[in-house]
Amino acid sequence: MAVPHADDSLRVTHLFLNPLLTGGADFDKQFGDDGITMVIEPRNSDDVFVPLARPIGAVITEAGVPGILAKWTIDTAEVKKRLVNTDKMRGFKIRLDWLDSKPKTNRVHLTVRYVTEDNRDLLAEQDVFIHVASKQCPQPQYYYGGRGDYFGGR
Repeated sequence: MAVPHADDSLRVTHLFLNPLLTGGADFDKQFGDDGITMVIEPRNSDDVFVPLARPIGAVITEAGVPGILAKWTIDTAEVKKRLVNTDKMRGFKIRLDWLDSKPKTNRVHLTVRYVTEDNRDLLAEQDVFIHVASKQCPQPQYYYGGRGDYFGGR
């Protein structure tokens, strides 16, 4: 029987893509998402977060559209800057801005690759819902009428 090493708790065995903190993101305050924010958590065999920055790749595909919509490669130094480890959030929070092309539908598929210290590729995947800006869906208009105008007034 193999004796576990003291550093086994730091060995990343799988990647968790936080579904509550990963999704479409609006960076410019205009209607329509400008990219995706994702929070990834490298975890060990006990399912405990391991805050070890390593190179990350991300790919976006769109259902019904052949090929890759967008692709990012983030080096270790940049990933390290994105570490968040608080009571409310833990993981690497990474912003992925749309590059040359934007999605045409409101659902895309995100695949994330994390390269471990011993060069294993760990993958995590998730469908992501986004807001797509289009001419058919203009920016919302808000009514700021005078007193009583909206509710039938006097």
